[in-house]
Amino acid sequence: MSNVAHASGIDLPAVGTGLSGPTTADAAAIYWNPAMLTRRDRGEVLFGTGVVGGHVTYQRDRLGDYQYADTFQFSDPIDEAYVDASRSGPDEKVSTLPAAPTGDLFLVSGPIADRLVLGLAAFVPYAAPLNFADDGPQRFALQDAFIVVTQFTGAAAVQLQPSLSLGATVSYVSGLGEISRIQDFAGVEPFGTALSNPPISQQNAFGVDAPSTVRELDVLARPFSLTDGLSHGVDFSVGLAVFPRDDLIFGLAYQHGSRLNFRGDFAMDMDDPFFTDDLAAQGLKYPQQVQGEGRLSFRLPNRLTGGASIRTSDAVSIDLSAAWIHWSALKSFDLVLTSPDLAQPDLNVPDTIAAELPRNWTDTVHAEARISVQTSEKLLIAGTAGYQSPASPDSTIDAASPDGHRLLGGLTTAFGLSERTRLITDAELQGILPRTVTESDFDLGNGTYTMVIASVLVHLQVAIGKPSVPN
Repeated sequence: MSNVAHASGIDLPAVGTGLSGPTTADAAAIYWNPAMLTRRDRGEVLFGTGVVGGHVTYQRDRLGDYQYADTFQFSDPIDEAYVDASRSGPDEKVSTLPAAPTGDLFLVSGPIADRLVLGLAAFVPYAAPLNFADDGPQRFALQDAFIVVTQFTGAAAVQLQPSLSLGATVSYVSGLGEISRIQDFAGVEPFGTALSNPPISQQNAFGVDAPSTVRELDVLARPFSLTDGLSHGVDFSVGLAVFPRDDLIFGLAYQHGSRLNFRGDFAMDMDDPFFTDDLAAQGLKYPQQVQGEGRLSFRLPNRLTGGASIRTSDAVSIDLSAAWIHWSALKSFDLVLTSPDLAQPDLNVPDTIAAELPRNWTDTVHAEARISVQTSEKLLIAGTAGYQSPASPDSTIDAASPDGHRLLGGLTTAFGLSERTRLITDAELQGILPRTVTESDFDLGNGTYTMVIASVLVHLQVAIGKPSVPN
């Protein structure tokens, strides 16, 4: 019965610095490829902060037929006299300016017995703050959302031989989620079943496949919110690094992903005579406010990331990376609501209702190239360009998961403050190509989407201990 702002669009622009990646031997290798930690000749602390913001727009284009919002026709065919011609075509454009602070901390030991390196980290790989107008045309998909996922990770890497290293991590994954939207009861299967069964016996076309002609009626548009949602899970990753020459590195890492299970409090406004009084004699009677426990779950994807790094001269290096993200594992958002206020005994409706919101996302690919130039003894400058494919198909995209073909570019500077310390700054801009959708299932998400995300990050990189040379 609910939705959540989640897609490849909530991957944060960067974990670590703009220099981090599957072939980079900084402390952020704990996330990118733990096998690279063995290339550290001493310990390191890498910590940073920054802000991620953006601009998301959606202009809905109604391509289906809708009846007047204040009517009560619950099944097809709808008499043409009830069809509202004004509820068609492009609607007003809505936009939001999401922004959130971010930060991370990585701590890596120096080589232990010349072969083993250990690490600890805390970072935010996913976040999505969205805040649309409460009465905008996107309100049936989303009004507000705040999703943030934090990982606390332990890592170990071992150098098996001079040209080969392996690494692994284990993570505790913590999630915080809050969402609000207008729930259209025409899309709720258990409600349609309860109406169609005796004693009400009201024929209807309600359910996840309800046509546009019965959707978005005022009487069935009920405000819904899930607050204080907390999730706890476990994740792991493994990595491989190969060093065929001093100037060439290959890296490969697999991250398993975890399932988020948010448990929080839900509230639903049922203050309409249709739900509170009109059908009370037939056994349908809700309080004006329904409250209880809500559980929302979905899967974070597993991903495979690979890369190559070549140093073309003492001053210049080129890093190439690509990733495959298994978003197709996410078929739906699963919601379970439990409250004694939900129970309708005369209609055989229990106090627990389960619902699915189909997503059917597709696997995505990411590709990036970075050129780094050591312009002086203290200053390094790097530029990054990349592409990411979309996860949301036309059939299920909506304002809660804006997504599209994405282009990105970034600029990184690393300035040596001392022999042990570098200040690293990053600026990145990414945006989707404007996306016009005409094949959304049941006309739920047709229209035009745009999205731009920008980030500015500052990190301090501090070397710890005396350098040592691994065997």
